[in-house]
Amino acid sequence: DIKAASLRTLTSIVHLERTPKLSSIIDCTGTASYHGFLPVLVRNCIQAMIDPSMEPYPHQFATALFSFLYHLASYDAGGEALVSCGMMEALLKVIKFLGDEQDQITFVTRAVRVVDLITNLDMAAFQSHSGLSIFIYRLEHEVDLCRRECPFVIKPKVQRPPAATLPEGEDMETDMEVTDVAMESSPGPSAEARPDPAPPAPPAVPSTSAATPSPRG
Repeated sequence: DIKAASLRTLTSIVHLERTPKLSSIIDCTGTASYHGFLPVLVRNCIQAMIDPSMEPYPHQFATALFSFLYHLASYDAGGEALVSCGMMEALLKVIKFLGDEQDQITFVTRAVRVVDLITNLDMAAFQSHSGLSIFIYRLEHEVDLCRRECPFVIKPKVQRPPAATLPEGEDMETDMEVTDVAMESSPGPSAEARPDPAPPAPPAVPSTSAATPSPRG
């Protein structure tokens, strides 16, 4: 508890005081050296975390240690010190270890945050230790766990087939809808092809040739 409280105090100083005392903390903890006090402590903690034969560090202490690393990496000087001591390899081991305990997941998320901060400073170390493959492998593992617990929540995206391969039922429904619209817009049977009435015949004019006498010559 005293060690965890000490780490939390250092974290608060880094977070509140920011750069004035950051260089002093880096020098006192030996962060920039591979065999410094802080890098050796972090590697031992991670090894105890991923090795079942070793006794893990107390949860409060490990949480305070990873929190201190995160706040340290949020500044350029701290990130460069973590890169110099080779912290990338140790953090990738945490992400690669497939422990399903909730406590281990917490440390994985913290390790991912620190790696995200220091990768911009040293992309070569991330690539040389297969960082991208480790991230993809871990993500696939987490997705598989989610599918087991919630099989009906995560569904693969189904692409709709083109119109040429639609089932017959969908084509029939579409045809029926078009037919209904056509029937609604078409006139009724009483108005279809009704012949126009013939114009009335002109009245008959009586012939006057028979009634009028022909002139005699």
